[in-house]
Amino acid sequence: MDTDRLLRELTDFLRIPSVSTNPSHNADCRAAAEWVAGELRRLGCREVQFLASDTHPVVWGVGPEVPGAPTLLIYGHYDVQPPEPLDEWTTPPFEPAVRDGKLFARGAADDKGQVFCLLKAIEERGGRPPVNFRFLIEGEEEYGSRVLFELLRREPERTRADAVLIADMAYIAPRWPAVYTTRRAGPRSTPRCAASAMRRSPCARRSRICTRASSAARRPTRTKSSLACSAA
Repeated sequence: MDTDRLLRELTDFLRIPSVSTNPSHNADCRAAAEWVAGELRRLGCREVQFLASDTHPVVWGVGPEVPGAPTLLIYGHYDVQPPEPLDEWTTPPFEPAVRDGKLFARGAADDKGQVFCLLKAIEERGGRPPVNFRFLIEGEEEYGSRVLFELLRREPERTRADAVLIADMAYIAPRWPAVYTTRRAGPRSTPRCAASAMRRSPCARRSRICTRASSAARRPTRTKSSLACSAA
């Protein structure tokens, strides 16, 4: 893909100050949701909806139908942490800057950068997708996910999938992502950090996407300890 175009598009996303904990940024959160929805439409999603809130909606997307293929639910969030204290930033938090080959901005590593990477990976493949994609991108992760929880209590069928892919955690060290996996939900299927496996596997060490599989139609666990992400 065109690196300059990718950087330009990601920068546009990161410029939106979608701070969910501050009501003065409600319009910005909505703008970030609109950005995500536009990308889903560009991917060919046959259904894109704003759910449960006007200001911090859950963006729901349904990809092209692939008969007989499994369903992959992709979760992420477009809201960001407050940027304060501002005097600790080398450059303004919502004016993305590249330094030493790295992009610095609020949300670059939590979670806009990861959402962007997943969407662009799907776009790059092009053609008919190999699986049935579902997208659940929320706007209150940094504020307790109230809107998402209320939505899933009313409509738990939205999480019905063969696997869930989440990118929302941290690296153990530079170029060393934490990978969390679980079997279908059950009393013993707790998240496990695959650090030891990564030491043994060069492929795992190179991986920039962390995954977590969950049971179909179960409400996803939303604690920080059970999430995983790729760093910016």
